[in-house]
Order: sequence, then C-alpha cells, then structure tokens
Amino acid sequence: MDPLPNSSSSPITQRPRQIARVSGAYTGSSVLTFGNDVKVGPAAIVEYLDEYVYLGEELEHKVHYIDAVPQAGGTVAVLASGALIWPDAPPMLFAEMFRLMQDGGSYYVGNETLQLVSLDPSDTYSRDD
Repeated sequence: MDPLPNSSSSPITQRPRQIARVSGAYTGSSVLTFGNDVKVGPAAIVEYLDEYVYLGEELEHKVHYIDAVPQAGGTVAVLASGALIWPDAPPMLFAEMFRLMQDGGSYYVGNETLQLVSLDPSDTYSRDD
C-alpha cells in the first residue's frame, strides 16, 4: 500500500483516502479478530476499524516493534506492537498479528488479530468476557 501523500488539507478531507487505502488491504475472505469480535470482508473490517480502533482523526498509531517472517506458499506472518494514543487519555498498548497472503504480484491481509494489552496486574482476560 502506498503511504498517504503529505498534504496541508485537514484530517477530515483526508479521511476518505484513509478509508480507501485501508479497505484495499482486505478481500472478501479476509478475517479480523479483536477480542470476541470477528469481522469478515473489507466493508465489515473497515467499518469496525473506523468505529473502534484505527481511523479516528485524533488517534496516533505508534508502532514500537514489527517483525515479518516469510511462510510457505508465499505468505508472510507479521507481528507488530505499539501504542494507540488518543488525546486526553492514557496510551493503550497493543499487539497485532496478521498474515499477508500473496495474490499474483500483490498482497492482502488474510487474517488479522488485534489485542489491547493491559499492564494492570488486576486485569484478567478470558475468551468468554
């Protein structure tokens, strides 16, 4: 995917380009898992990310670590971690794993799993929460 060009236009006018760029990374068989939520296909994934995670105009998505490992069949497993930073709120750490699938000369996100990470030892996680 090409990065967004630098522009002096406002984030609101850039928003349709952000959404179009992100939706191009998914196909009809792409799956996103975030906690207990599972979304399939570009429209459902982008709508979910837009509403809950990534595309808010005021959100900073800061990647601290990224590693990519080639897999059999031309796929690539990618692990990333970092912080989601909103104004007036403490940063939320995240871990994200996705698998890039090859389609001809390009790649798309086949499966993506996103998890927010709490450093509070009193927090517990259960798949049933």
